[in-house]
Amino acid sequence: MTKIVIVDHHVSFRRSLRLMLQEIPEEIEITEIDSSFKFIDDLNLLSPDLVLMDSRLSQRSGIETATIALSKKPTLRIILLTMFNENKYVQEAKNAGIKGLLPKPPSLLELKEAYCAVMNGGFYFPSKLK
Repeated sequence: MTKIVIVDHHVSFRRSLRLMLQEIPEEIEITEIDSSFKFIDDLNLLSPDLVLMDSRLSQRSGIETATIALSKKPTLRIILLTMFNENKYVQEAKNAGIKGLLPKPPSLLELKEAYCAVMNGGFYFPSKLK
């Protein structure tokens, strides 16, 4: 079973992402978290295989949160969801150790492609976000 954590402060977005993830033909367990602080506090307890994180969280940025999380769990796979498509931002995400970037909101196809790439040890940075 794959454990997935969605970190986003918008409940409606978390719910829609959950519905999309349920279309992936694998057994998954999904946890929703609404804040950066709660995610970092609960990281060891949650022990996720994959994290889908908003780039703009209320307490700190997604990149900052990812950096903290990866310092605690270096093998953590994180896909950042963003409305930014600037090269500088993409490079920051890569430098932080983030495995993938998705536009917000992603299409089901993009979500499936990112999931497969990252869960198989690769990366997912679509050309429109490079």
